[in-house]
Formats: sequence, structure tokens, C-alpha cells
Amino acid sequence: DRKSFQCPQCRYLTDRKNNLKRHVITMHQVSAKMLECCGVAFQSKASLRDHNAVFHRGGYRCQICSRNFCRKALLRRHLTVHSGQKDFFCDLCGYATSHKSNLERHQKVHS
Repeated sequence: DRKSFQCPQCRYLTDRKNNLKRHVITMHQVSAKMLECCGVAFQSKASLRDHNAVFHRGGYRCQICSRNFCRKALLRRHLTVHSGQKDFFCDLCGYATSHKSNLERHQKVHS
């Protein structure tokens, strides 16, 4: 029988003490960087996670085209499509795009 370790602040459970220690530091200690969503600053990843579970259960929806994203960062990246901002350029033909991955895919036409 292996011992299990339960987080005292949430339902996280593990069979390794070091995993629990890392979890508590990562999720429950005050974060050094600002964690923001919906104009609200969260002190820990756990509080941001709880906010997301309540307010973004269905994901993050684009207000312009209604496309849905599972992560806020993906929605933010998508919004550049609507803004017309194109920061990635092909040196060979001048093709421009808003996403690095699109440029990388495009550059294969030249090889």
C-alpha cells in the first residue's frame, strides 16, 4: 500500500510527497507574475483556475465571429485575424500573415 498525499487547499491527490510540494508552490502560493482575466488580477493559479471554471466553462468565445477557444491565449491570438495586424512576412515574396505558424506553412511553397 502506497501512501497518498492530499493538498490541504484543494482536491489534488498524489502518491508522491514531492509532487504535492510542487503542486502547492505552483497552484497556491502567491504568483510572482500577474495572472489576469476579465480585468481581474488573481494572486494564484488556483484562484484563476476557479474563476475559469465558473465563468469560462464553455471556453472563450470571439465576440466578432463566435468562434470558441479552450484557452484565453488562443482567443487572443485569433483576434489578430480580425484586427488585420500582420506581423509575419515572407522574405521571398512579401506574403504577410498574423500568425507565425501560417508563415512557416507558407514558406514550404518556396522549397
